[in-house]
Amino acid sequence: MPPSNAPTPPTTPTTPTARAAIPASRPVHNPYILETEIILPRTLEEVFPFFADPGNLEAITPPWLNFQILTPRPIPMRQGAIIDYKIRLRGIPIRWRTVIAAYEPPRMFIDMQVKGPYWLWEHTHTFEPVHREGRFIGTRIGDKVRYLPLDIPRWVPGLGGLIHRLMVRPDLERIFAYRQQRMRELLAPETVPVTGATPVLA
Repeated sequence: MPPSNAPTPPTTPTTPTARAAIPASRPVHNPYILETEIILPRTLEEVFPFFADPGNLEAITPPWLNFQILTPRPIPMRQGAIIDYKIRLRGIPIRWRTVIAAYEPPRMFIDMQVKGPYWLWEHTHTFEPVHREGRFIGTRIGDKVRYLPLDIPRWVPGLGGLIHRLMVRPDLERIFAYRQQRMRELLAPETVPVTGATPVLA
């Protein structure tokens, strides 16, 4: 599924932890949405544990972000779990803290930013078995991110939208494209095309 670029109306998080993760002073904008999905020929039981281990984030995050988890490991995944890490975005070091706002193994979990470079960051991970003509073919791994970049000074009309279009959105699409590539390589290497071949996307 290609990424969606249209802002959508904000929704109210359903858990107390999720509500607490949104700064009270965030601007009244509609969040942007980024959605991607991929189907890999693996069962839920094979796929979900990989994503339920926060340590594997480093394996699917682009190296140019210099991603590093700061929370001591192992990190038990559960609703309310806090994960601290740092990245370097466009040369700027950034500390990031997320909370697991919902955790429903093996189908779904949500991480939300508590502290970091966004006013709002809500990342929903979904996992769904896929059947065609009654035959199991794999697991659909979905990512949906609702996000609001930090506010841009209001005395520069249109600058916030321009920065989003030229920098924020392209960066996110590049990050999630890399993420899908690494999912294939790590979880289903037989689906990775040989060099020079045309990749076939689910």
